[in-house]
Amino acid sequence: MSKLFNTLEQIRRNESYQVSGSGTNASSGTTTELKRKKALFVLTLAVACFALVYFVGPLILQSGDSKNVHQKAENMSGVSSDSPEKSPGAVEASILLPQGGPKELNDLAARLIDKNEHWRGIYLLDGIIRQHPEMIEPFINISVALAELGLFEPAKRYLEEAMRIDPENQALLDNLLIMKKSGIIDNSFGPKIRKEAREAKETGHSWFSRSIPDSELFPRSLN
Repeated sequence: MSKLFNTLEQIRRNESYQVSGSGTNASSGTTTELKRKKALFVLTLAVACFALVYFVGPLILQSGDSKNVHQKAENMSGVSSDSPEKSPGAVEASILLPQGGPKELNDLAARLIDKNEHWRGIYLLDGIIRQHPEMIEPFINISVALAELGLFEPAKRYLEEAMRIDPENQALLDNLLIMKKSGIIDNSFGPKIRKEAREAKETGHSWFSRSIPDSELFPRSLN
């Protein structure tokens, strides 16, 4: 009986030892797991900080610098991106003229406008005006192009310049009359418009509708 008791007691002790040992191992495993998670969290945080400093920061600075550069370019060129009179690049395009004399370039600009390439024609005419301000044809053509784009105020200013050069120019009077009938200008604009000289030539000759039956009354001012 005592032997049996001793055997059972030994078994109980062994089981208690195993349970106690397994508890210790579990506790040790839990501690190791917590340490591992903590180390992983610290590593993740360090990587996020590194990315923020070395990648996101320079992009923010670069964005700010590009805005400043764009603003400086506008200030230097005198052209604002919000200005309706000129599209970006108008100043540069007006300086670089193709090969040819001013008369040929004026005719080329008029053809570009007729092909609905208004801004290419406007850039070209702007360059001619800068180099040959005495020519009336570029002033007339650029005012026509701007009016067709709905930019009536700058179109009026170019017409005023054309009138200062030659108030009796036939192409100028033609376009002044058309703009008057279209409501772009009123009776106070261009007092030298000779209505009686235009009445016989008005029917079917409007550059707004592009109804131009003969080249003699072509609304663009060609040479």
